[in-house]
Amino acid sequence: MKKIFLIPVFICFIIAIVHSQPAPKEIDSLKHVLAITNADTTRVHLLRQTGYTQRNLSLLQQALALAKKLKYVTGIVNCYNTMGNFFFGNSNYPNAIEFYLQGLKISEENEYLAGIGKTKGNIGSVYIKQGNYRLGLIYSLEALSISKSVNNLRSFAIQSYDIAGAYLKLGKTDSALLYANQSYQYAILSKDSNALTSSLHTLGNIHHRLGNVRLALEYYRMAITYSPGYIFILPEIFVSMANLYQQTGEIDSCILYAEKGLRSAQEYSNGDMIFQSAGLLSSLYAKKDLPKSFYYYKLAVAGKDSMFNSEKIKQMENLSLNETLRQQEREIDKHKINEERKRNLQYAGIAIALIAFIILFLLLSQSIIVKTKFIEFFGILGLLAVFEFINLFIHPYLSQATNDSPVLMLVVLIAMGALLIPLHHKLEKWITKIMVEKNKKIRLESAKKTIQQLKG
Repeated sequence: MKKIFLIPVFICFIIAIVHSQPAPKEIDSLKHVLAITNADTTRVHLLRQTGYTQRNLSLLQQALALAKKLKYVTGIVNCYNTMGNFFFGNSNYPNAIEFYLQGLKISEENEYLAGIGKTKGNIGSVYIKQGNYRLGLIYSLEALSISKSVNNLRSFAIQSYDIAGAYLKLGKTDSALLYANQSYQYAILSKDSNALTSSLHTLGNIHHRLGNVRLALEYYRMAITYSPGYIFILPEIFVSMANLYQQTGEIDSCILYAEKGLRSAQEYSNGDMIFQSAGLLSSLYAKKDLPKSFYYYKLAVAGKDSMFNSEKIKQMENLSLNETLRQQEREIDKHKINEERKRNLQYAGIAIALIAFIILFLLLSQSIIVKTKFIEFFGILGLLAVFEFINLFIHPYLSQATNDSPVLMLVVLIAMGALLIPLHHKLEKWITKIMVEKNKKIRLESAKKTIQQLKG
Protein backbone atom coordinates (compact mmCIF):
# COMPACT_ATOMS: atom_id res chain seq x y z
CA MET A 1 0.00 0.00 0.00
CA LYS A 2 2.86 2.38 0.80
CA LYS A 3 4.17 2.00 -2.75
CA ILE A 4 0.80 3.02 -4.16
CA PHE A 5 0.72 6.19 -2.08
CA LEU A 6 4.28 7.03 -3.14
CA ILE A 7 3.36 6.99 -6.84
CA PRO A 8 1.62 10.43 -6.83
CA VAL A 9 4.62 11.87 -4.99
CA PHE A 10 6.94 10.49 -7.68
CA ILE A 11 4.68 11.93 -10.40
CA CYS A 12 4.82 15.37 -8.79
CA PHE A 13 8.60 15.10 -8.80
CA ILE A 14 8.54 14.36 -12.54
CA ILE A 15 6.30 17.42 -13.07
CA ALA A 16 8.90 19.62 -11.42
CA ILE A 17 11.57 18.31 -13.81
CA VAL A 18 9.56 18.47 -17.05
CA HIS A 19 7.77 21.73 -16.28
CA SER A 20 11.02 23.58 -17.05
CA GLN A 21 10.42 23.05 -20.80
CA PRO A 22 9.91 26.26 -22.85
CA ALA A 23 6.33 27.51 -23.22
CA PRO A 24 4.73 27.59 -26.71
CA LYS A 25 4.98 30.81 -28.75
CA GLU A 26 2.17 33.26 -28.41
CA ILE A 27 0.05 34.22 -31.42
CA ASP A 28 1.29 37.83 -31.38
CA SER A 29 4.87 36.60 -31.45
CA LEU A 30 4.10 34.39 -34.44
CA LYS A 31 2.52 37.30 -36.27
CA HIS A 32 5.56 39.47 -35.55
CA VAL A 33 8.03 36.90 -36.91
CA LEU A 34 5.75 36.31 -39.90
CA ALA A 35 5.76 40.04 -40.68
CA ILE A 36 9.57 40.42 -40.67
CA THR A 37 10.66 37.16 -42.33
CA ASN A 38 11.48 36.97 -46.05
CA ALA A 39 12.42 33.30 -46.28
CA ASP A 40 9.62 31.56 -48.21
CA THR A 41 9.98 28.14 -46.51
CA THR A 42 9.94 29.87 -43.11
CA ARG A 43 6.77 31.72 -44.12
CA VAL A 44 5.14 28.39 -44.95
CA HIS A 45 5.94 27.09 -41.47
CA LEU A 46 4.80 30.27 -39.70
CA LEU A 47 1.57 30.57 -41.71
CA ARG A 48 0.78 26.95 -40.93
CA GLN A 49 1.54 27.34 -37.22
CA THR A 50 -0.37 30.62 -36.90
CA GLY A 51 -3.35 29.27 -38.84
CA TYR A 52 -3.62 26.22 -36.63
CA THR A 53 -3.20 28.16 -33.38
CA GLN A 54 -5.81 30.74 -34.44
CA ARG A 55 -8.11 28.10 -35.98
CA ASN A 56 -7.85 30.11 -39.20
CA LEU A 57 -8.41 27.90 -42.25
CA SER A 58 -7.57 30.75 -44.64
CA LEU A 59 -4.01 31.01 -43.28
CA LEU A 60 -3.58 27.26 -43.61
CA GLN A 61 -4.70 27.46 -47.24
CA GLN A 62 -2.20 30.28 -47.85
CA ALA A 63 0.57 28.15 -46.36
CA LEU A 64 -0.38 25.21 -48.61
CA ALA A 65 -0.55 27.40 -51.73
CA LEU A 66 2.90 28.87 -50.99
CA ALA A 67 4.41 25.43 -50.34
CA LYS A 68 3.00 24.16 -53.67
CA LYS A 69 4.34 27.21 -55.50
CA LEU A 70 7.82 26.54 -54.04
CA LYS A 71 7.48 22.78 -54.69
CA TYR A 72 8.46 22.41 -51.05
CA VAL A 73 7.51 18.76 -50.42
CA THR A 74 8.02 18.79 -46.65
CA GLY A 75 5.93 21.97 -46.38
CA ILE A 76 3.14 20.55 -48.58
CA VAL A 77 2.92 17.36 -46.51
CA ASN A 78 2.98 19.29 -43.22
CA CYS A 79 0.25 21.66 -44.48
CA TYR A 80 -2.00 18.75 -45.48
CA ASN A 81 -1.47 17.17 -42.06
CA THR A 82 -2.17 20.43 -40.24
CA MET A 83 -5.35 21.00 -42.25
CA GLY A 84 -6.37 17.45 -41.40
CA ASN A 85 -5.69 18.24 -37.73
CA PHE A 86 -7.86 21.34 -38.05
CA PHE A 87 -10.86 19.27 -39.16
CA PHE A 88 -10.00 16.45 -36.76
CA GLY A 89 -10.24 18.96 -33.89
CA ASN A 90 -13.74 19.88 -35.15
CA SER A 91 -14.74 16.20 -35.29
CA ASN A 92 -15.09 16.53 -39.06
CA TYR A 93 -13.47 13.16 -39.70
CA PRO A 94 -14.20 12.79 -43.46
CA ASN A 95 -12.48 16.11 -44.24
CA ALA A 96 -9.62 15.22 -41.91
CA ILE A 97 -9.08 11.86 -43.62
CA GLU A 98 -9.27 13.52 -47.05
CA PHE A 99 -6.40 15.91 -46.23
CA TYR A 100 -4.37 13.19 -44.52
CA LEU A 101 -4.70 10.94 -47.57
CA GLN A 102 -3.49 13.74 -49.86
CA GLY A 103 -0.48 14.20 -47.57
CA LEU A 104 0.16 10.43 -47.62
CA LYS A 105 0.02 10.33 -51.42
CA ILE A 106 2.54 13.21 -51.78
CA SER A 107 4.84 11.57 -49.20
CA GLU A 108 4.75 8.22 -50.99
CA GLU A 109 5.33 9.76 -54.42
CA ASN A 110 8.41 11.59 -53.10
CA GLU A 111 9.55 8.73 -50.81
CA TYR A 112 9.39 11.13 -47.85
CA LEU A 113 9.57 8.56 -45.04
CA ALA A 114 8.98 10.96 -42.11
CA GLY A 115 5.89 12.32 -43.90
CA ILE A 116 4.54 8.81 -44.49
CA GLY A 117 4.96 8.00 -40.79
CA LYS A 118 3.34 11.22 -39.58
CA THR A 119 0.39 10.94 -41.97
CA LYS A 120 -0.28 7.26 -41.27
CA GLY A 121 -0.24 8.07 -37.56
CA ASN A 122 -2.87 10.79 -38.10
CA ILE A 123 -5.04 8.47 -40.18
CA GLY A 124 -4.79 5.87 -37.41
CA SER A 125 -5.92 8.50 -34.88
CA VAL A 126 -9.08 9.20 -36.90
CA TYR A 127 -10.02 5.51 -37.18
CA ILE A 128 -9.40 4.97 -33.46
CA LYS A 129 -11.53 8.02 -32.64
CA GLN A 130 -14.34 6.66 -34.80
CA GLY A 131 -14.24 3.28 -33.07
CA ASN A 132 -12.51 1.35 -35.85
CA TYR A 133 -9.76 0.26 -33.45
CA ARG A 134 -8.25 -2.58 -35.45
CA LEU A 135 -7.79 -0.52 -38.62
CA GLY A 136 -6.51 2.36 -36.50
CA LEU A 137 -3.96 0.01 -34.89
CA ILE A 138 -2.71 -1.11 -38.31
CA TYR A 139 -1.98 2.49 -39.36
CA SER A 140 -0.59 3.50 -35.96
CA LEU A 141 1.75 0.51 -35.67
CA GLU A 142 3.07 1.16 -39.19
CA ALA A 143 3.63 4.80 -38.24
CA LEU A 144 5.39 3.75 -35.02
CA SER A 145 7.77 1.52 -36.98
CA ILE A 146 8.64 4.40 -39.32
CA SER A 147 9.15 6.77 -36.36
CA LYS A 148 11.69 4.31 -34.96
CA SER A 149 13.55 4.12 -38.26
CA VAL A 150 13.81 7.93 -38.62
CA ASN A 151 14.42 8.43 -34.86
CA ASN A 152 11.53 10.89 -34.43
CA LEU A 153 10.93 10.98 -30.66
CA ARG A 154 7.84 13.22 -30.86
CA SER A 155 6.08 11.02 -33.42
CA PHE A 156 7.08 7.95 -31.43
CA ALA A 157 5.38 9.43 -28.36
CA ILE A 158 2.23 10.43 -30.28
CA GLN A 159 1.75 7.08 -32.02
CA SER A 160 2.40 5.20 -28.77
CA TYR A 161 -0.46 6.92 -26.92
CA ASP A 162 -2.79 6.34 -29.88
CA ILE A 163 -1.91 2.64 -29.81
CA ALA A 164 -2.41 2.61 -26.03
CA GLY A 165 -5.85 4.19 -26.45
CA ALA A 166 -6.86 1.60 -29.04
CA TYR A 167 -5.71 -1.32 -26.87
CA LEU A 168 -7.61 0.17 -23.92
CA LYS A 169 -10.83 0.27 -25.97
CA LEU A 170 -10.21 -3.36 -27.02
CA GLY A 171 -9.89 -4.33 -23.33
CA LYS A 172 -6.14 -5.10 -23.46
CA THR A 173 -5.07 -3.00 -20.49
CA ASP A 174 -1.60 -4.56 -20.16
CA SER A 175 -0.68 -3.62 -23.73
CA ALA A 176 -2.31 -0.22 -23.25
CA LEU A 177 -0.25 0.51 -20.13
CA LEU A 178 2.97 -0.62 -21.84
CA TYR A 179 2.50 1.76 -24.78
CA ALA A 180 1.21 4.61 -22.60
CA ASN A 181 4.30 4.49 -20.36
CA GLN A 182 6.45 4.33 -23.48
CA SER A 183 4.64 7.39 -24.84
CA TYR A 184 5.14 9.31 -21.60
CA GLN A 185 8.89 8.58 -21.54
CA TYR A 186 9.40 9.72 -25.13
CA ALA A 187 7.19 12.77 -24.63
CA ILE A 188 9.53 13.87 -21.82
CA LEU A 189 12.60 13.24 -24.01
CA SER A 190 11.10 15.18 -26.93
CA LYS A 191 9.97 18.04 -24.61
CA ASP A 192 6.72 18.31 -26.59
CA SER A 193 3.75 19.60 -24.58
CA ASN A 194 1.21 18.13 -27.05
CA ALA A 195 2.57 14.61 -26.71
CA LEU A 196 3.00 15.03 -22.96
CA THR A 197 -0.61 16.20 -22.47
CA SER A 198 -2.06 13.31 -24.45
CA SER A 199 0.19 10.64 -22.92
CA LEU A 200 -0.78 11.80 -19.40
CA HIS A 201 -4.45 11.82 -20.38
CA THR A 202 -4.11 8.27 -21.76
CA LEU A 203 -2.41 7.09 -18.57
CA GLY A 204 -5.29 8.64 -16.61
CA ASN A 205 -7.82 6.70 -18.70
CA ILE A 206 -5.94 3.43 -18.19
CA HIS A 207 -5.73 3.82 -14.42
CA HIS A 208 -9.41 4.83 -14.38
CA ARG A 209 -10.17 1.50 -16.07
CA LEU A 210 -7.93 -0.34 -13.59
CA GLY A 211 -9.77 1.28 -10.66
CA ASN A 212 -6.85 3.42 -9.48
CA VAL A 213 -9.03 6.52 -8.95
CA ARG A 214 -6.52 8.72 -7.12
CA LEU A 215 -3.74 7.95 -9.60
CA ALA A 216 -6.07 8.57 -12.57
CA LEU A 217 -7.08 11.99 -11.16
CA GLU A 218 -3.43 12.87 -10.64
CA TYR A 219 -2.65 12.07 -14.27
CA TYR A 220 -5.64 14.13 -15.47
CA ARG A 221 -4.51 17.13 -13.40
CA MET A 222 -0.99 16.79 -14.78
CA ALA A 223 -2.42 16.70 -18.30
CA ILE A 224 -4.31 19.97 -17.66
CA THR A 225 -1.02 21.51 -16.47
CA TYR A 226 0.50 21.02 -19.92
CA SER A 227 -2.68 21.53 -21.96
CA PRO A 228 -2.00 25.23 -22.80
CA GLY A 229 0.39 23.85 -25.42
CA TYR A 230 -2.38 21.63 -26.79
CA ILE A 231 -5.67 23.31 -25.93
CA PHE A 232 -7.79 21.15 -28.24
CA ILE A 233 -7.53 18.13 -25.94
CA LEU A 234 -8.96 20.04 -22.94
CA PRO A 235 -12.59 18.96 -23.58
CA GLU A 236 -11.52 15.29 -23.51
CA ILE A 237 -9.64 15.70 -20.22
CA PHE A 238 -12.61 17.49 -18.59
CA VAL A 239 -15.06 14.82 -19.76
CA SER A 240 -12.74 12.03 -18.53
CA MET A 241 -12.62 13.68 -15.10
CA ALA A 242 -16.40 14.12 -15.08
CA ASN A 243 -16.87 10.40 -15.82
CA LEU A 244 -14.48 9.53 -13.01
CA TYR A 245 -16.31 11.73 -10.50
CA GLN A 246 -19.62 10.21 -11.57
CA GLN A 247 -18.21 6.76 -10.84
CA THR A 248 -17.07 7.83 -7.36
CA GLY A 249 -20.45 9.43 -6.63
CA GLU A 250 -19.15 13.02 -6.48
CA ILE A 251 -21.98 14.44 -8.59
CA ASP A 252 -21.22 18.14 -8.02
CA SER A 253 -17.65 17.67 -9.26
CA CYS A 254 -18.99 15.58 -12.13
CA ILE A 255 -21.34 18.38 -13.23
CA LEU A 256 -18.59 20.98 -12.82
CA TYR A 257 -16.18 19.18 -15.14
CA ALA A 258 -18.87 18.09 -17.59
CA GLU A 259 -19.87 21.76 -18.00
CA LYS A 260 -16.22 22.74 -18.42
CA GLY A 261 -15.88 20.06 -21.07
CA LEU A 262 -19.01 21.27 -22.86
CA ARG A 263 -17.89 24.92 -22.92
CA SER A 264 -14.44 23.97 -24.13
CA ALA A 265 -15.87 21.65 -26.79
CA GLN A 266 -18.24 24.37 -28.04
CA GLU A 267 -15.35 26.84 -28.21
CA TYR A 268 -13.42 24.54 -30.57
CA SER A 269 -16.50 23.08 -32.36
CA ASN A 270 -15.62 19.58 -31.17
CA GLY A 271 -18.79 17.62 -31.97
CA ASP A 272 -17.58 14.42 -30.33
CA MET A 273 -16.98 16.07 -26.95
CA ILE A 274 -20.19 18.13 -27.21
CA PHE A 275 -22.05 14.85 -27.64
CA GLN A 276 -20.31 13.18 -24.67
CA SER A 277 -20.39 16.10 -22.22
CA ALA A 278 -23.95 17.18 -23.07
CA GLY A 279 -25.14 13.57 -22.93
CA LEU A 280 -23.61 13.16 -19.48
CA LEU A 281 -25.20 16.41 -18.24
CA SER A 282 -28.56 15.40 -19.67
CA SER A 283 -28.51 12.13 -17.71
CA LEU A 284 -27.36 13.92 -14.52
CA TYR A 285 -30.19 16.48 -14.65
CA ALA A 286 -32.85 13.95 -15.71
CA LYS A 287 -34.11 13.42 -12.12
CA LYS A 288 -33.87 16.96 -10.78
CA ASP A 289 -34.27 19.45 -13.66
CA LEU A 290 -36.14 18.20 -16.72
CA PRO A 291 -35.88 21.44 -18.79
CA LYS A 292 -32.11 21.47 -18.29
CA SER A 293 -31.91 17.77 -19.07
CA PHE A 294 -33.85 18.30 -22.32
CA TYR A 295 -31.65 21.27 -23.24
CA TYR A 296 -28.49 19.21 -22.86
CA TYR A 297 -30.13 16.32 -24.66
CA LYS A 298 -30.71 18.52 -27.73
CA LEU A 299 -27.08 19.65 -27.62
CA ALA A 300 -25.94 16.02 -27.45
CA VAL A 301 -28.10 15.06 -30.45
CA ALA A 302 -26.78 18.03 -32.45
CA GLY A 303 -23.19 17.03 -31.57
CA LYS A 304 -23.83 13.44 -32.61
CA ASP A 305 -25.44 14.51 -35.89
CA SER A 306 -22.43 16.68 -36.70
CA MET A 307 -20.24 13.56 -36.55
CA PHE A 308 -22.33 10.56 -37.47
CA ASN A 309 -24.93 11.63 -40.00
CA SER A 310 -25.43 9.16 -42.86
CA GLU A 311 -23.74 11.40 -45.43
CA LYS A 312 -20.51 11.62 -43.40
CA ILE A 313 -20.51 7.90 -42.70
CA LYS A 314 -20.89 7.21 -46.42
CA GLN A 315 -18.14 9.72 -47.21
CA MET A 316 -15.79 8.00 -44.74
CA GLU A 317 -16.56 4.59 -46.23
CA ASN A 318 -15.87 5.88 -49.75
CA LEU A 319 -12.59 7.47 -48.68
CA SER A 320 -11.51 4.26 -46.92
CA LEU A 321 -12.43 2.17 -49.97
CA ASN A 322 -10.60 4.52 -52.37
CA GLU A 323 -7.49 4.48 -50.16
CA THR A 324 -7.58 0.67 -49.98
CA LEU A 325 -7.79 0.48 -53.78
CA ARG A 326 -4.97 3.03 -54.15
CA GLN A 327 -2.73 1.05 -51.79
CA GLN A 328 -3.53 -2.15 -53.70
CA GLU A 329 -2.64 -0.47 -57.01
CA ARG A 330 0.55 0.84 -55.42
CA GLU A 331 1.49 -2.66 -54.29
CA ILE A 332 0.80 -4.00 -57.80
CA ASP A 333 3.00 -1.25 -59.29
CA LYS A 334 5.75 -2.08 -56.80
CA HIS A 335 5.50 -5.74 -57.74
CA LYS A 336 5.72 -4.88 -61.45
CA ILE A 337 8.78 -2.68 -60.88
CA ASN A 338 10.48 -5.44 -58.87
CA GLU A 339 9.68 -8.03 -61.52
CA GLU A 340 10.99 -5.74 -64.27
CA ARG A 341 14.18 -5.11 -62.27
CA LYS A 342 14.69 -8.87 -61.84
CA ARG A 343 14.08 -9.44 -65.55
CA ASN A 344 16.56 -6.70 -66.51
CA LEU A 345 19.18 -8.18 -64.17
CA GLN A 346 18.66 -11.57 -65.77
CA TYR A 347 19.03 -10.07 -69.25
CA ALA A 348 22.24 -8.33 -68.14
CA GLY A 349 23.55 -11.58 -66.68
CA ILE A 350 22.81 -13.50 -69.89
CA ALA A 351 24.47 -10.80 -72.01
CA ILE A 352 27.60 -10.82 -69.83
CA ALA A 353 27.71 -14.64 -69.96
CA LEU A 354 27.42 -14.61 -73.77
CA ILE A 355 30.19 -12.02 -74.13
CA ALA A 356 32.41 -14.06 -71.78
CA PHE A 357 31.63 -17.22 -73.76
CA ILE A 358 32.53 -15.55 -77.08
CA ILE A 359 35.81 -14.13 -75.69
CA LEU A 360 36.75 -17.55 -74.24
CA PHE A 361 35.83 -19.25 -77.52
CA LEU A 362 38.02 -16.86 -79.56
CA LEU A 363 40.94 -17.31 -77.16
CA LEU A 364 40.69 -21.11 -77.20
CA SER A 365 40.36 -21.20 -80.98
CA GLN A 366 43.77 -19.48 -81.21
CA SER A 367 45.43 -22.19 -79.15
CA ILE A 368 46.48 -25.80 -79.77
CA ILE A 369 44.57 -27.03 -76.71
CA VAL A 370 41.27 -27.55 -78.53
CA LYS A 371 40.53 -29.59 -81.61
CA THR A 372 38.53 -28.69 -84.70
CA LYS A 373 35.42 -30.59 -83.55
CA PHE A 374 35.37 -28.46 -80.40
CA ILE A 375 35.46 -25.25 -82.49
CA GLU A 376 32.73 -26.49 -84.83
CA PHE A 377 30.39 -27.59 -82.01
CA PHE A 378 30.82 -24.67 -79.61
CA GLY A 379 30.94 -22.13 -82.44
CA ILE A 380 27.49 -23.18 -83.66
CA LEU A 381 26.24 -23.45 -80.06
CA GLY A 382 27.39 -19.89 -79.29
CA LEU A 383 25.80 -18.61 -82.48
CA LEU A 384 22.53 -20.32 -81.58
CA ALA A 385 22.65 -18.82 -78.06
CA VAL A 386 23.17 -15.29 -79.43
CA PHE A 387 20.21 -15.52 -81.83
CA GLU A 388 17.97 -17.06 -79.14
CA PHE A 389 18.93 -14.24 -76.75
CA ILE A 390 17.95 -11.67 -79.38
CA ASN A 391 14.61 -13.46 -79.81
CA LEU A 392 14.10 -13.58 -76.02
CA PHE A 393 14.93 -9.89 -75.61
CA ILE A 394 12.57 -8.61 -78.30
CA HIS A 395 9.69 -10.94 -77.38
CA PRO A 396 8.04 -8.63 -74.74
CA TYR A 397 8.18 -5.66 -77.11
CA LEU A 398 6.87 -7.79 -79.96
CA SER A 399 4.07 -9.09 -77.75
CA GLN A 400 3.09 -5.53 -76.83
CA ALA A 401 3.29 -4.26 -80.42
CA THR A 402 1.14 -7.10 -81.81
CA ASN A 403 -1.23 -7.13 -78.79
CA ASP A 404 -0.41 -10.84 -78.25
CA SER A 405 -1.88 -11.81 -81.61
CA PRO A 406 -0.41 -15.27 -82.55
CA VAL A 407 -0.82 -14.62 -86.29
CA LEU A 408 0.95 -11.24 -86.25
CA MET A 409 3.74 -12.56 -84.00
CA LEU A 410 4.31 -15.51 -86.34
CA VAL A 411 4.47 -13.21 -89.39
CA VAL A 412 6.96 -10.87 -87.68
CA LEU A 413 9.16 -13.76 -86.49
CA ILE A 414 9.18 -15.31 -90.00
CA ALA A 415 10.15 -11.93 -91.48
CA MET A 416 12.94 -11.53 -88.94
CA GLY A 417 14.11 -15.08 -89.63
CA ALA A 418 14.21 -14.37 -93.35
CA LEU A 419 16.41 -11.33 -92.71
CA LEU A 420 18.70 -13.18 -90.30
CA ILE A 421 19.17 -16.39 -92.37
CA PRO A 422 21.91 -14.90 -94.65
CA LEU A 423 23.73 -13.49 -91.62
CA HIS A 424 23.41 -16.82 -89.86
CA HIS A 425 24.90 -18.69 -92.81
CA LYS A 426 27.82 -16.29 -93.11
CA LEU A 427 28.63 -16.55 -89.41
CA GLU A 428 28.31 -20.33 -89.49
CA LYS A 429 30.65 -20.50 -92.52
CA TRP A 430 33.12 -18.21 -90.76
CA ILE A 431 33.13 -20.41 -87.68
CA THR A 432 33.21 -23.80 -89.38
CA LYS A 433 35.67 -22.96 -92.13
CA ILE A 434 37.76 -19.89 -91.38
CA MET A 435 38.13 -20.49 -87.62
CA VAL A 436 38.72 -24.23 -88.15
CA GLU A 437 41.28 -23.62 -90.89
CA LYS A 438 43.02 -21.05 -88.75
CA ASN A 439 43.13 -23.46 -85.84
CA LYS A 440 44.57 -26.19 -88.11
CA LYS A 441 47.27 -23.82 -89.30
CA ILE A 442 48.17 -22.87 -85.72
CA ARG A 443 48.34 -26.55 -84.73
CA LEU A 444 50.48 -27.36 -87.82
CA GLU A 445 52.93 -24.57 -87.09
CA SER A 446 53.18 -25.72 -83.50
CA ALA A 447 53.89 -29.30 -84.68
CA LYS A 448 56.63 -28.07 -87.01
CA LYS A 449 58.31 -26.15 -84.20
CA THR A 450 58.17 -29.24 -82.01
CA ILE A 451 59.80 -31.40 -84.73
CA GLN A 452 62.55 -28.84 -85.30
CA GLN A 453 63.27 -28.72 -81.60
CA LEU A 454 63.48 -32.54 -81.48
CA LYS A 455 65.88 -32.61 -84.47
CA GLY A 456 68.04 -29.94 -82.92
